[in-house]
Amino acid sequence: MKKRLFALAIMVSVFAMMLVGCGTDTNTSQAGSGNAANDSSYVIGYANMNRVNAHCIKIADSIKATVEGAGNEYLETDAGDDAAKQLSDIDDLISYGCDAIIIDPVDSNGISSSIEACKKAAIPVFIVDVEIADAEDVV
Repeated sequence: MKKRLFALAIMVSVFAMMLVGCGTDTNTSQAGSGNAANDSSYVIGYANMNRVNAHCIKIADSIKATVEGAGNEYLETDAGDDAAKQLSDIDDLISYGCDAIIIDPVDSNGISSSIEACKKAAIPVFIVDVEIADAEDVV
């Protein structure tokens, strides 16, 4: 329950930052480099559809600023608009042990297997920017 509330708070903060605007820092962290710095922080993964589109970059930068600003670890993957790669990226984020995963889906109909995998791992999933076909198990 505590993880869900924290993840919800992050999403509210992300959307608030998107409305207000964000910085121009384009540096990203990549998944697979280790665990969070301390036990009281969370690891938040972001499965980005691409890191080319300005809109996608702005969303990623907002999420990164919010997560790291709260003292948590941010991991981002870049699917490069490849749905199969995004499914693999999400599997990597699950394996890494993320406490929550935020997804900007490449394929709104093809993301359900990854959402199910997150559900089985008890990892809350947040979908941003794209409406998905089956949103029952996401926040």
